[in-house]
Amino acid sequence: MTVTMFPSSVLPSFSQNAVTVTKSQIHKGPVIEEVLLDYPRLRTEWFPKYAPELNPAEQVWNEFKGHTANSLPLGKQDIRNSLHANKRRVRRSQDKLRSLILASKLPSPFE
Repeated sequence: MTVTMFPSSVLPSFSQNAVTVTKSQIHKGPVIEEVLLDYPRLRTEWFPKYAPELNPAEQVWNEFKGHTANSLPLGKQDIRNSLHANKRRVRRSQDKLRSLILASKLPSPFE
């Protein structure tokens, strides 16, 4: 999925939208500016370049690491299987997803 396809796939699901991105170079430029102009409902929340405590994706990785720290993968396929199992586990639980967002230091959309 490209950055220009992402908003059209997400917008129908939400009444309000905020996209959080870092200030790194890959999140700047004419393509990003065009997407933001094409989708005025998107509100951009800029992260500092390095702020893992603000990024819910970091909480997901912490969750994954907590479930794989004591495993002994024998190869790449074992690592893939573990990642896919973690992804399925997290995606099945709305409560888990909500807790990962709340664990970040972002203002909560749930309160």
